[in-house]
Amino acid sequence: MASTVAYLSQGRLLVKEPDKPAREIGKNVLSYDLAASGDIIFSNGSAIFTLGKDGRREKLCDDGLIEAVVFVE
Repeated sequence: MASTVAYLSQGRLLVKEPDKPAREIGKNVLSYDLAASGDIIFSNGSAIFTLGKDGRREKLCDDGLIEAVVFVE
């Protein structure tokens, strides 16, 4: 069974879904995590964003020196 894959390429966060081409969802990304539900959380170092399976992007917060993000389920 195929599943969604997220990966970094030169600071760009790309998502590859089954039977679809890869698409860019973020630039200057430093850290990201993919939840079991398919939601993605990522940071550019100064803000944290989520991207739901529905494609809706939401900024969660602004802060400085964000080094890592992780889903806790």
